[in-house]
Amino acid sequence: MKPVDCDCLEVFPGAVPGWLCFGGQVESIRALFDSALFPEAEKYRYEELAELSYIGLVAYFEGFVKYHFASVINICPRLLTEFAKKRPDVSIPLLELASLEDVHKHIGFVIAELFSFGSPKEINGLFRDLLSKTPFSEKERRRYDQILQDRHQIVHSASLYTSKYLRTTSNKIPENGSAAYVYGIVIEPERLLDDAKFLLSISKKITTSSYEFLKTTELWASKEEMEMMSKHVNWLQWNEMAFCKNSTVSGDNDLF
Repeated sequence: MKPVDCDCLEVFPGAVPGWLCFGGQVESIRALFDSALFPEAEKYRYEELAELSYIGLVAYFEGFVKYHFASVINICPRLLTEFAKKRPDVSIPLLELASLEDVHKHIGFVIAELFSFGSPKEINGLFRDLLSKTPFSEKERRRYDQILQDRHQIVHSASLYTSKYLRTTSNKIPENGSAAYVYGIVIEPERLLDDAKFLLSISKKITTSSYEFLKTTELWASKEEMEMMSKHVNWLQWNEMAFCKNSTVSGDNDLF
């Protein structure tokens, strides 16, 4: 499938590049803690706010990964040639194609809907097959697995430790606070901001590697085709100032 000349933002979800949207969402989370002022007797509310923000943070990151994957395909649908060889069983329901006004601009969105981006293993596999890149190193994979495990406990087990969680977690839990169904996960603001910084670094790695891959001359059928899509590719140049220019936080909590 050949790329088609179109408005630059048509290839991105909501007309915004995924990295720019995720970076802005992280900034919004950080801004909540900038503006939150609870009295001394209600300091626990910072942890409640951090827990809610943690759920949102992971959801935002999953959205970024999924729609960045889609955008890369929208920009260069020729990538599907090799991707299809690695995943020959993938098929698109005809109804999904019929519902699109212009399949050439949005084929990536349809493809992305066919897959789960819910684990680092799945994300690594999909980006390996599309771009020959794996976003997570082994160390990063373990860390994101723990983030997902804790998010799962918060959402599905009211933050409580379950016997399965205590058997499988790599977290160091104090003996005096490890009773299943009695104690549970506490997300402190410092951890939230640290994990936000980590996920932002992964999004930067994904975005930058995608940009570098799409700048490869051999990827395109012609110089003219590459030049036509360069305006889209250039939107994948990472620039944190695009979403952190209004930040007032400094010191240990800086995300950059």
